[in-house]
Amino acid sequence: MSINKISIPVRADVKKFDGNINFSLWQIQIKDLLIQSGLHKVLKGREAYKSRDSEKSSMSDED
Repeated sequence: MSINKISIPVRADVKKFDGNINFSLWQIQIKDLLIQSGLHKVLKGREAYKSRDSEKSSMSDED
């Protein structure tokens, strides 16, 4: 049995922090957005996945 992961685009309706809005509320919205998009591990300093050196070099060659 294989499990297919479906990527659902995350819509970001969070305004840029300009100092006029509540920072705590803004921070929660940003964290929620990162969790939904799977990028929250970046905040903790962990890699989302371990890639092989060959994959890393092929990614840098695409630029």
